[in-house]
Amino acid sequence: MIDPRRYVDGAGNPWSQNSSFAGKGQAFDKDGIHRWREILRPDEQAYLDMLCGPEMTLHRYSRSKTNLTEAPVVGIPRLEDERLADWIRGLFPNDALSLSVQSQVEGLRSRLLAMPSSELIDRDVVEGCFLKEQIFRSARDGMRENRSHAGELGE
Repeated sequence: MIDPRRYVDGAGNPWSQNSSFAGKGQAFDKDGIHRWREILRPDEQAYLDMLCGPEMTLHRYSRSKTNLTEAPVVGIPRLEDERLADWIRGLFPNDALSLSVQSQVEGLRSRLLAMPSSELIDRDVVEGCFLKEQIFRSARDGMRENRSHAGELGE
């Protein structure tokens, strides 16, 4: 069972929920699991799908119906630095160029997952996009399985 009290943030401190809709705490707000669909604009939902889509599919979490055909280079949603947690500000650049480059990496992830074979993919590229080859294989296999299942259902 998942126990969020065991999680730590990027600074090594106990993790706590960060939401403007619920109080902070070391528990998941199950009421907010689909709130993003009501609050985010369609273009923001599509970007979120691109960023998290493989993992959402792997865990059978339904994605939005809005899709991006490719990673955007401009118009990437960005939070003001003041709204970011201190530990995130220290680890991840939040400027337009860095966000654009990361967006292209996410597009590469999508293309790697869609490839019929991974034989020709450099292992360093896979690990740069997915941390470990096993995560890549699990995400790719999960996406294929879910596509097959959706096809059987006529979706």
